[in-house]
Amino acid sequence: MRKLVVQQWVTVDNIAAEEDGGLGFVSGEPFSETTDKAFVARVMGLIDSVDTLVLGANTYAQSKDYWPYAGEQGEYGEKLNNLTKFVASSTLDEAP
Repeated sequence: MRKLVVQQWVTVDNIAAEEDGGLGFVSGEPFSETTDKAFVARVMGLIDSVDTLVLGANTYAQSKDYWPYAGEQGEYGEKLNNLTKFVASSTLDEAP
């Protein structure tokens, strides 16, 4: 049996996106040279414990163009890019 870990962005206005629906605020290298090393270790430890991502249709649509370039985010992006991904949707016919 596997664990299901849910990560969800919660905001005061109930919208975790930019006005155009984009997620540009999560692009770029997730860590800088000044990022606390213990924080980086915790985040990377979480990523190391994950083997599959389950995305909804909207998150998939916003993320699908990211995956080919995830390696540009270093080890973090490479690990996310290599995860198995499933799309749970009643509105999409296919998710290439």
